[in-house]
Amino acid sequence: MKLIKFILGLSVLPLLLGFTNIAHRGDNRNGKYIEHTYQAYDRAAADGANYLELDVHETKDGVLVISHDNNLSRVFGVNKKITASNYVDLKKYRNYDNEPIHTLDEIFERYRSNPKLKFMIETKNETKKTGMERKMIDLVKKYQLNNRVLIESFSIPSLKQIKKIDPQLKTCLLGHKYTQVGKNDYYANGKYSKQIAKYLKKHHKKYLIWDINTKRQMRSLIKNGMVDGVLTNYPAQLSKLKGVKNYQSVNITGKAYIATNKARVYQIYKEKQKKTNMVLKQGQVYKIFQLKLIHGEYWYKLGNNQWVNAKNIEFYPYSKQTKSAPQLKTGNVQIVSKTAKMYHSPTGKKYNNPNLKENTKWEYFAKMNYKKHIFYNLGGNQWIDGKDVKVIK
Repeated sequence: MKLIKFILGLSVLPLLLGFTNIAHRGDNRNGKYIEHTYQAYDRAAADGANYLELDVHETKDGVLVISHDNNLSRVFGVNKKITASNYVDLKKYRNYDNEPIHTLDEIFERYRSNPKLKFMIETKNETKKTGMERKMIDLVKKYQLNNRVLIESFSIPSLKQIKKIDPQLKTCLLGHKYTQVGKNDYYANGKYSKQIAKYLKKHHKKYLIWDINTKRQMRSLIKNGMVDGVLTNYPAQLSKLKGVKNYQSVNITGKAYIATNKARVYQIYKEKQKKTNMVLKQGQVYKIFQLKLIHGEYWYKLGNNQWVNAKNIEFYPYSKQTKSAPQLKTGNVQIVSKTAKMYHSPTGKKYNNPNLKENTKWEYFAKMNYKKHIFYNLGGNQWIDGKDVKVIK
């Protein structure tokens, strides 16, 4: 029996090792850590993710920034459109993890020293079909990441532009008909199809599935053998299913602010922590060099075998905006008012729209406290006052 289990284990090993773990907006765990933050990306890297997924928009003054939405409203609570704003006007806002919007340059700089860590980058040309491709590729070459990027897009013209500039860069078509995959190396959609899998295999293309967040889904697609990887909000969970046990230290180029008055320094020998007598003062700033996951806890290296637990660390000086920023919670609400209106943000003006229909049900993606009211985000810069709804899930 033991021999049979051993043989079966060997037979599935290639599937496990080759199954790509893509951290969707980082290790955000459906809102526990704010998407596209150092918090989420650091954890994903330490959790053994193969790729960090980055959604990229271009600001009015030409800076490439990381954000799923073209508006700061859902994540920052501010009705600011990225493509219509200069970067200097965007970076002053803080999300619930006390971080600003990040640039693509900053993300590359932070993780450049990890040769096994790659980046899956989506071009989001909101106002035109192409535009950011040359600038993006210049950054990839600046950091010598040509073999560590996979560029994805729903925009076929954008992907064609990428291949025209540099045919060697790997690209992935999102959605559309799978027969339109063309010269792209990957195809991705949100639901597995045997027909699509066979077509892609026949044409030597790789197949990715997004929105895979349960163990059952992960196990099924690994066992299937026709899918090359998934985009998940839970990369740590996928790493465990793949059998990862020895988590490597992640090199980090950045700085940390001590956020508590009880930040004890530890020394780490293999997987064991040894407490020292050194306690760091709140507000002090240190360079960070590495991040390591040990028994479910994250540790940052500040110097020669000097480590501090991640719970004592922030990456920016404390800002009052953090307290009032949206929490990325999901659920469902039902309209209970005949005069319910939509808002651009909890702090902004109402939409010029008709009243929302009473008794209709809506999914919400964030909630935010403002002047003793709870507001619920219904997507993008669409918010509704909590007094007009009841939470049903």
